[in-house]
Amino acid sequence: FTPALRGSFLLRVRPGRQHRAQPVVQVRYHLLGMEDLYLGFAARYPAGHPVHQGLRRLGPGSRLELRLRQDRILLCDQGLALAALSRRAVERWRPRLEDVCEVRVLAMVRRTAAEGDPDYRDRCRLESWEVPVVEVLVRPESGSR
Repeated sequence: FTPALRGSFLLRVRPGRQHRAQPVVQVRYHLLGMEDLYLGFAARYPAGHPVHQGLRRLGPGSRLELRLRQDRILLCDQGLALAALSRRAVERWRPRLEDVCEVRVLAMVRRTAAEGDPDYRDRCRLESWEVPVVEVLVRPESGSR
């Protein structure tokens, strides 16, 4: 169905002509979807906070870093944490962090306080926020762990 997709969320890249053979870099691609993210991370910060400014700058193809801070794995842009992995995803990704080659934004998803757990709504500092959906490129030997 990918040829039918249209919209500003989609990044289309055409392969360029190469005049000489380039070495093949083997990586595994992993999608970090909504179940892998702490969906309320950005909701903890008020509307004017740098987290929201950073999230607005992101788009398809933007690069982020996975950084371990205390017991969390954060998605960072130039050191600023913009999102965090869920507890389950932290357990799965902590031993693989050193093998991550790249993290790229695939899409931005808008969340609202009404979509979340009713017990959590009181902790939200705003009614809606963005969450990046990313792909993680990992060296193939680590992808089998």
